[in-house]
Amino acid sequence: LLTILNLKKLIKMKNLIILCLLLITSSLFSNEDVCLAGIPNAIGNGIADDTAAIQAVFDGVTTGIPVGNEVYRITSELLSDVAGDQTIDLNGAELIVVTNQINNLILVNKPSGKLTLNNLTINGNFKLDEAINVDSVMDSNNLTIINIQSPINAGNAIGLRIEINNNPRQFGTYNFNNTVIDYVEALSNATAIGGADGAARAVILRWNYNQSNTIINFNGGTFTNIWGVDGDCVQIDDNQQTAVN
Repeated sequence: LLTILNLKKLIKMKNLIILCLLLITSSLFSNEDVCLAGIPNAIGNGIADDTAAIQAVFDGVTTGIPVGNEVYRITSELLSDVAGDQTIDLNGAELIVVTNQINNLILVNKPSGKLTLNNLTINGNFKLDEAINVDSVMDSNNLTIINIQSPINAGNAIGLRIEINNNPRQFGTYNFNNTVIDYVEALSNATAIGGADGAARAVILRWNYNQSNTIINFNGGTFTNIWGVDGDCVQIDDNQQTAVN
């Protein structure tokens, strides 16, 4: 009888210890600033400002791959301007704009080399004019851009802007594999096609280049819900009248 009573006490004590450990663990991870991400100094909960941590990844200062499905709140433009080839894999994470309107989320402007951007969703949350301004050679795999909206009297709304000029950093082959762009709207809503304000585009390509060693490929993906009187999925400005297919 004594042995049975002692055994019951031990079981109760064990359960009490387990309960205490669970409460301690819960309190440790209830704070909204607990790091959910594999990127140093990033939180990844969509609330904390992760702009500096993500910029450090583009700068090559820090490395790391998100665990998956993190949401990084971005409050200003991210710049890709480090020389040399660079691959950034966000592993299905999302960059989101939450409060203030941002003109452009990512500017790709490398002096040399190629940026490869993989497994990323950009959610403009109706507070972003342009998602990515591509001003040097770039590849992407599994890129999704959603909810791009420019406010009234604020110009165009664009998913991808690609600039090809007579600049060596722009020469090369661009591959956009499985690109999804959904919902692009310019609230200025131009009254005519070609108007100064209100153009909405999934992709705009400005081609001011007369050489033959630059190729842009879109392989797979969809462009949907491009809104406005001046709204089109793709616009190509071929100022050199060269062969653009």
